[in-house]
Amino acid sequence: MKTSFFAAAALALLTTPAFAATVTTTAVADVTVGDEDFDGVMDYAGPQDDAYLRVFGNWRTGRGVLEYDLSGIAAGDTVESASVSFSVRGTRVPGVVNLYGYSGDGVATIADGNLVQTLVGSFSVVDMSMDYNVSISASFLQGLLDAGASHLGLIMVSSDETRFGPGADFCSVGSTTTACAGNPGSQLTVNSSPAGVVPVPASLPLLAGGFGLFGVMAARRRARRAA
Repeated sequence: MKTSFFAAAALALLTTPAFAATVTTTAVADVTVGDEDFDGVMDYAGPQDDAYLRVFGNWRTGRGVLEYDLSGIAAGDTVESASVSFSVRGTRVPGVVNLYGYSGDGVATIADGNLVQTLVGSFSVVDMSMDYNVSISASFLQGLLDAGASHLGLIMVSSDETRFGPGADFCSVGSTTTACAGNPGSQLTVNSSPAGVVPVPASLPLLAGGFGLFGVMAARRRARRAA
């Protein structure tokens, strides 16, 4: 009886289905913003038909603003991890680009480009024609979802805005440039677990397997004694 119990427990843990769900959504809006009069405040927006998000350290076009729809993530879900993708297909200056998060509304605006209070990730631009997948703060995204936010907003900011610093021409949503052909623009990928589900630590199935093996060995010893 004990052997059957241990074996059943081990089998149940070893066959526990994965509860995590993966949702990927393309940015619903993006815009390049900049500082027209060099006073540190974003007050200029690039043309909506620009093929690129132009993120550099100086001149008018300084920051990229993006918004991602969160409706595909069920209310109450626990965010396990999140990442965003970017594609460089134009001019680039190697160096670090920082990502700042905010609660969005589905429209990328000049005002959003000034919301740089919460750093949620960063990455290094290395070369042209490269794709980047960047981890962002799961706890920040969780906070947005818990507060009922409809969209995640991200601002791409050069780590050095005092000169023509790090940055690149990133493919924008609906880009018409040949270099970005077939590229949907930046995408957000979120891995989450349903409310009330506690992920099973990787060590538990091994522990359960150990219990099961222990039960089998104990049963064999009893059988030998009985013989």
